[in-house]
Amino acid sequence: MAARRREEVNILRYAAEGKDAIDARLRELDQEWDIERAMEVNASLFSIGGIALSFVSGKKWLLFPLLAAGFLLQQATQGWSYPVVLFRRLGMRYRSEIDRERCAIKAIRGDFENLPKIDTGVYARVRDLLDSIEK
Repeated sequence: MAARRREEVNILRYAAEGKDAIDARLRELDQEWDIERAMEVNASLFSIGGIALSFVSGKKWLLFPLLAAGFLLQQATQGWSYPVVLFRRLGMRYRSEIDRERCAIKAIRGDFENLPKIDTGVYARVRDLLDSIEK
């Protein structure tokens, strides 16, 4: 829930600071690394490094690529792995969290004002549905 709170604080902060701050934040969000990207890069580095070291120092270094592949498999099948806990502690977020902040900030900036309006009753039902899914 800490990531959600930080997201809310960011949205309120940039809404109060105005268009220039919002534009700058959107550029920052475009550059922000998500957990999935960090997992892929780290797994690649561990694999390449482990294979390279196995040629120089012996087969024991092949444990690195094995470990990296295991964490990727765990992430893909269970939706989490131990490195995710570390990345969360480092302040990293999932792509969906970054995109949600981006969308909210764009809405505050007025990017979606020209979209067709929907019935408010439908909006309330959709909001309730999304709230129930998030719980």
